[in-house]
Amino acid sequence: MGNSLQIATHKLGPRDITDCLDLWVDRMADGYQDPFLLRNCAAYTPGYCGRIAEHTGTFTGFAAGHIGTLASELSIPYNWVADQVNLDSTATIAYADIACVKPVFEHRGIGTELLRELTTQLYKHDGVDVIVAEVWEHTAPTAARILEAHDYEQQYYSDTYWEYATQVGHEPCPACGSTPCDCAGSLYTHDRRH
Repeated sequence: MGNSLQIATHKLGPRDITDCLDLWVDRMADGYQDPFLLRNCAAYTPGYCGRIAEHTGTFTGFAAGHIGTLASELSIPYNWVADQVNLDSTATIAYADIACVKPVFEHRGIGTELLRELTTQLYKHDGVDVIVAEVWEHTAPTAARILEAHDYEQQYYSDTYWEYATQVGHEPCPACGSTPCDCAGSLYTHDRRH
């Protein structure tokens, strides 16, 4: 791990949307972004939250999430994970949609700080006791380490996790080159009741 940086964080606002989308495209590929999520975070729409990290005024990364029901938010069918997750499909959950850091600023504690703040903000919503995060295998070592350091637990893993969610309308995956994506992935949960 590199040297930690002094960063400032703030709520994701309208002026941050372009930086977030550009980073998201750069890190994944066009077609994998959710501008609706970012616009709702920037508008402070109830049930959405986003955080921005900056170092000496320079955008370094972002995290965003929202509130929903377990079955409607997963990228895979709920019945694939029902036995592992041990939550009702209609349970109100928070979904940690994305945490993304510019490559030049990776391994400096920024993703960790963004996830910590996002987790805190998501739990401020009434009725939320569980946060769900889905991890793309391409980012798994770093993402898994950060999630597990914040007491997220892996509940499910599949070699073809993203195939279902990327069947139509996506560019080829930047890691595997396929549409649908053939990459593995994992489902993590954080339960504040434990």
